[in-house]
Amino acid sequence: YSKIIILGPCHYAAVKDLAILTNYQSIQTPIGTSNILSDDVDKLIKHPLFEIEDKFHKAEHSIQMQIPVLQYLCPKTPILPIIFGSLSGESSKEIANQITQIIDDKTLIIASSDFTHYGDNFDFVPFTDRSKGTVREQIESHDMNAINPILANDISSYQDFIRTEDHTICGCYAIEVLMQLCKNNQTKFKLCDYK
Repeated sequence: YSKIIILGPCHYAAVKDLAILTNYQSIQTPIGTSNILSDDVDKLIKHPLFEIEDKFHKAEHSIQMQIPVLQYLCPKTPILPIIFGSLSGESSKEIANQITQIIDDKTLIIASSDFTHYGDNFDFVPFTDRSKGTVREQIESHDMNAINPILANDISSYQDFIRTEDHTICGCYAIEVLMQLCKNNQTKFKLCDYK
């Protein structure tokens, strides 16, 4: 890959209609150091939907957890971490349009997200009716309500789900931006695994 773009949620601040970049020059882990694509940051920051806020990136595990694996698999490939709070459909589309200008056919794009966060700690315990299956079965069914539109490359149905359904998909807007990036081509999606 020529570059790796990592899209993830902003867990630690309420951010609306912004893509958050970083001024960091590199990110170091025990496995190695990944250089940040500073030239791409300079290009994107010219657009009003992009801002730089290092303190949000410093603690953001959704991005950080991807980096050691990428350093192992692609040790020399520079990265561009971008985090999001909530996005309108128009903002996600425009952010994707801006990202399109910095990608090529050797760019890897990763959207980092969990799906259902179930339990009292997340204030999300809707699956109490055992006649509809076990909690685990109901969580999987609920997750598939988001996964199936992704697999169908159906951004409209995905947007309807994340904006109208009660869900806890932390990276739902990172996924939406990735879908926007894939919207106008013949991208085929495949579910490789579900746990």
